[in-house]
Amino acid sequence: MKEALKYGLLALGGWWILRQYFNSEAPAIQPGAPAPGQQQNQPQTPLVTPPLQPPAPPMDPQQEHILIMNAAGRDDVAASVGNRFLLTADQWNWYESQFDNTLTTEDLFTPGNRGELINAQTYRERRKAAGLSGLRFWRA
Repeated sequence: MKEALKYGLLALGGWWILRQYFNSEAPAIQPGAPAPGQQQNQPQTPLVTPPLQPPAPPMDPQQEHILIMNAAGRDDVAASVGNRFLLTADQWNWYESQFDNTLTTEDLFTPGNRGELINAQTYRERRKAAGLSGLRFWRA
């Protein structure tokens, strides 16, 4: 019994020493890295870059509908929402028709890519390029 206890404790001690050795926080040497104690002249860059815009808080569906409708119909609102809403040109046309009670029949999508997702500002720019003035009841 004493022999089994002795060998069991030796095995446990060996396991603990190996665990400490392999879990130590010794710095890993990488090719091209400065030796320990030397400073690197170049600043460290973070591995993860922060997002360009913080995520928008969730909206009430009715408020979201009104915001998209206004973004489709007004340049200032379109610029303020940025890339928050990405819709197809047909979807933007529908929201714009809700804004001014007219239906846009112009093709505002990239040829051959009708399902392309665009933001409100791109939609407004494409309307202007197609000769649609954006004024209510007045089409250029």
